[in-house]
Amino acid sequence: MKTKWILRFALALVVNGLAGGVTSAQTQHINGLGQTFAQVAPLGVPGNAATYSLSMAQAAANAWPVSGTVNSAQCGGAGAIAPKMVMKQTPTQCAVW
Repeated sequence: MKTKWILRFALALVVNGLAGGVTSAQTQHINGLGQTFAQVAPLGVPGNAATYSLSMAQAAANAWPVSGTVNSAQCGGAGAIAPKMVMKQTPTQCAVW
């Protein structure tokens, strides 16, 4: 009896996740401003830039529910090692990932 309940519960979680637009291969990420977004990439590790990507930053910016312009930029010198960022700006606010 308990096994049937567990199976029904697990199935409900999967169905609700799929209905919410999240597949089992996606991970829920937090954008740092209270919103989440789903991506196939694993969670980033703070302090390890190699675990983050431009698409993660763009998804984080797009998850922020304010109307604004999303742009990307590069800090410092050119090249693969220069830090990159995505920013979303409104007339009164700006967030950077």
